[in-house]
Amino acid sequence: MPLPEINTTVTTSARLCERKWRFAEEAPPEFLATAQGMPAPLAHLCYQRGLRTWESVQEFLHPDYATHLHDPWSFRHMERVVDRIWFARERGEHILVHGDYDADGVSGAAMLSETLEALGCTTDVFIPHRERDGYGFTAAALAYARERDIRVIVTCDCGIANAATIATAQERGIDVVVTDHHCIPTDATGAAVLPPAYAILHPGVPGETYPFPHLTGGGVAFKLCVALVQRDRASAAPRLPRGFEKWLLDCVAIATVADLGVLMGENRVLVRYGLTVLEKTRRPGLRALYDLARITPERITPTTIGFQIAPRMNAAGRLAHARTAWELLRATEAPHARVLAEQLETWNTERQRLVEDAAREAIAQVGDRGARRSVVAVGAEWSPGIVGLVATRLREQYACPAFALTTAGEKIVGSGRSVEGFDIVEALRAASDTLAAFGGHPQACGFTVKSAADIAVFTERVDAYAQLHCTEEQLVPTLRVDLVLEFAALSWEFAEQLAQLGPFGVGHPAPLFCFRAVRIEAVRAMGASGRHARLGMREVRSGMVRSVVVFSYMDRFPHLVPGMVVDLVAEVEPREWNGQREVQVRAVDMRVTAEHI
Repeated sequence: MPLPEINTTVTTSARLCERKWRFAEEAPPEFLATAQGMPAPLAHLCYQRGLRTWESVQEFLHPDYATHLHDPWSFRHMERVVDRIWFARERGEHILVHGDYDADGVSGAAMLSETLEALGCTTDVFIPHRERDGYGFTAAALAYARERDIRVIVTCDCGIANAATIATAQERGIDVVVTDHHCIPTDATGAAVLPPAYAILHPGVPGETYPFPHLTGGGVAFKLCVALVQRDRASAAPRLPRGFEKWLLDCVAIATVADLGVLMGENRVLVRYGLTVLEKTRRPGLRALYDLARITPERITPTTIGFQIAPRMNAAGRLAHARTAWELLRATEAPHARVLAEQLETWNTERQRLVEDAAREAIAQVGDRGARRSVVAVGAEWSPGIVGLVATRLREQYACPAFALTTAGEKIVGSGRSVEGFDIVEALRAASDTLAAFGGHPQACGFTVKSAADIAVFTERVDAYAQLHCTEEQLVPTLRVDLVLEFAALSWEFAEQLAQLGPFGVGHPAPLFCFRAVRIEAVRAMGASGRHARLGMREVRSGMVRSVVVFSYMDRFPHLVPGMVVDLVAEVEPREWNGQREVQVRAVDMRVTAEHI
């Protein structure tokens, strides 16, 4: 039976698109009967997240670091990798940790280099420059390794698509260990094309025995670190203190959230404990970043990572060199850490300005999407580091797969962002004859176009693919509403129980609740700009009044005025501030049901 749908209308400067409310299926009576005293709303939410037994509910609500993480030795090549690193340490061979220029790759490189150094390995770190070196294990990295007589290279968050360079490295006596999680390249028949590496740690390669497929690059690097720690612990003379690996979880949480890792299964456990380590982090660099970004350590959530921590770390790789972000994570002295954090803050401010300007230009360039099911914008002067963010803005504006391209020296580089259910890497495969290189995830990709003359063909090919594989339904923004509630249900106890379902993020979003027929009683502006608002809202049936926070009120709901009755979709969370407690209701969408009552 199809789920009920309700349409709302959202107006933007470039389009008029409907926003669909889709109500999730409620739990059946037999499941509620097993909930053993759990409040019905919470039981419904557990059921909607795929939990079908009381045991799975308990495991979900109470993740345990000791028992709910998978054995790192489940990777089929893990023993081979650890043996090679141990041999390199004994022989004094140089090991190169090869990271990436985003928060995932930087975090993975930070924790792996930290672990290898603590074990007494001779290490070096290579973080590629986005424009000069390009993505992945390239000729520039190989040249760097050969100049320094590197014998072992361990990649973090890259390498799976760099078969040619890895083959050259292996031929020249350098063993390459790939740790990655990106899409596996395929040949014309669809068969996987794996690099001829010494070993591969990747949860998605064909035949892999590791049971959880959704680790990010940082998550895979952490698993290698844990295996190394366990090998050390089993040795006659351990070098690492007990609990060493747990202090790496701050980096794991940053990597997982920043790279849009699904917050279910093992990722949920890693991020849950990682948030605790972020609160107590020993890293002076993160402490300095918290201070500049006005982050309260005790209140860090995945949202804090996604909108405050990760953007500052990513700003280094977008506008300058990501090594600064790596240095921030590895800094040991507070004064130096402060200098690094201030540099990231400066770059992030500049990044915000550049994105605003470029996004405005890109939207004007695209204009009306018309019958297209994808959009492409090209800006010759855009920084290559921001094209992914421009693609995100286009995706949000037009509610369809979006691509942004610019020049980087002699190259034409681009990024793409997708809508739910549409694999954007497959769209690139359909246009692969126009591309010099490409890769990524189903929801985000990067690529290089062969020449300016190929841009028009690329645009046609990806849209032709979207016409066939992106449905009209996917082009309509959808809100998945979990439950219909009344204001009376919003007790402090309920909000605390709701918080137990966290952390929320990709694949496990914060629950959304619908409140029917609430009248707007008052509107009070919030924030320095007055764009946000706090609404006094009265439930028509019960007469109960609640305060509701609405961000960007004047941009999103300028037509709503006191006296109107609306259906409200909102998030609910407990908040404590200066000793005061409140259940905050934050509006996500509203639909007018009556002009005045």
